[in-house]
Amino acid sequence: MNDTVYWIWLSLSCTVATGTFSKLSKSFDGAKEIYDATEREIAECIGYKTSDRSLLANKDLTKAEEIYEFCVKRNVGLLKYSDNEYPKALKNISTPPPLLYYRGKLPDFNSGLYVAMVGTRELSEYGRKNAFNIGYDLATAGATVVSGMALGIDGVALAGALAAEKPTVAILGSGIDVCYPAQHLTLAREIVINGCILTEYPPKTKPSKYNFPKRNRLISGLCSATLVIEGRERSGALITARYAEEQGRALFALPGNVGSEQSELTNLLLKKSAKPATRAEDILDAFENEYKGSINQFLLKDRRNIDMMYVLRTLEVVANCPSDDIYNQPWIIKRPITPRNEHTDVEENYRQVTKAQGKDFKQQRETEAPIQSDPSNHETARRESKVGPAFAASGPNSLLDVVLSTSEGHSYNRQRELTLRSSMPASTTRGELGTVRGSGFGLNAGRAGTNDMSSFDFDELTLKIYKKIPPGGAIEIEDLTTENISTRTVMKHLTQLEAGKFIVILPGGKVMRKY
Repeated sequence: MNDTVYWIWLSLSCTVATGTFSKLSKSFDGAKEIYDATEREIAECIGYKTSDRSLLANKDLTKAEEIYEFCVKRNVGLLKYSDNEYPKALKNISTPPPLLYYRGKLPDFNSGLYVAMVGTRELSEYGRKNAFNIGYDLATAGATVVSGMALGIDGVALAGALAAEKPTVAILGSGIDVCYPAQHLTLAREIVINGCILTEYPPKTKPSKYNFPKRNRLISGLCSATLVIEGRERSGALITARYAEEQGRALFALPGNVGSEQSELTNLLLKKSAKPATRAEDILDAFENEYKGSINQFLLKDRRNIDMMYVLRTLEVVANCPSDDIYNQPWIIKRPITPRNEHTDVEENYRQVTKAQGKDFKQQRETEAPIQSDPSNHETARRESKVGPAFAASGPNSLLDVVLSTSEGHSYNRQRELTLRSSMPASTTRGELGTVRGSGFGLNAGRAGTNDMSSFDFDELTLKIYKKIPPGGAIEIEDLTTENISTRTVMKHLTQLEAGKFIVILPGGKVMRKY
């Protein structure tokens, strides 16, 4: 039997972030010896009342073998606690994982400076800019940036390191085959090419709110220093900061404006034990003697001017600030949508126009010459609706305006364009967001950023359309239309939902629920 299978069995039998494996590693030499131990020997080591005792008593290797075959077929790496490449820094924490799954190029965790960068999802322009620049400078000087690949600060910091063309590390709170959040699929693929993605959870493990606090101990434990960029007082980044202090790691925080919600956590940490860091040099100076051969601050003198927004759009990093809607010019994308039947919104638009001009609708329709539709044009329109036109004519710092037009299949063709302002940066890539189909999702006011529904006047049809949009996933706009709801009607109600910040329009015309 392959020794790796026993390590997979052991990782499945030890509850994540508990002291079970730490106790076993002190009494037994390797996973095979633990597997061969009797139930009494295990109980004497970890205690009789622990829930892991029954898991370790189960010697069935079927699931472990299935996971091993999955990893071999999908090119997933397995890093065992007994391997020389296993990070020594993680061996020094109180609850090290017995096994790590990874994708990409495994760096040398036992040499060089590793810096964790964490922060809030609801970031500001100040936090976004500093997270990107510090991540870029740390990577340029030779340090490795580590984060959780979450929306906001995490994704921006990793993007900054990738912009410096240096490897970076992301640690997930889900299985290695589950990209969470789904919006960062393009970012994840780029990290795999230039660095690696790690997780202690077995494949097919869905993201859970209980997984991420446990995951945070690995982010801080793997690194010599942890930098908190932004966050509210009860932000999840506080958990990582506490782990860093417990593990004896250096803790830094970016000073922020007094009174700013995004700076509550960082200013609080600075008042306690954190050191201020306004640039990468503040962290590099603290470890200059310890990592003389691996970091070089002189490389920062040749720092290139990087267009941050272009990098974030290219990697499809979700990091939107309130100021984006004020200072950026929109991109205009025209996307044709094929009408579903002869009684669509095109005919209704045409009827209203002729009525406003004082003309008879039937007479005007009969007098117009039919316009023959070209099948080749239909095929071109369908391809453009999936891929989207090029962005070459647009500026580098603009947002996405989706212009939906109904333009084919009718002799009395009249284009009617509906412009919808999006809060998502445009992208030049084709990131494949997973389309989740489902129904029965209730309207959760808390996810929309407010608990007061009285300020939003939503009718039954708006709520019906809202429930069809899955939270955390993405769905095509055409999928929201049915025989009883026209595209024009759907777009009207989507505009209302987006104005209330309940949904967001993604590049390419997909819709998702905000969370």
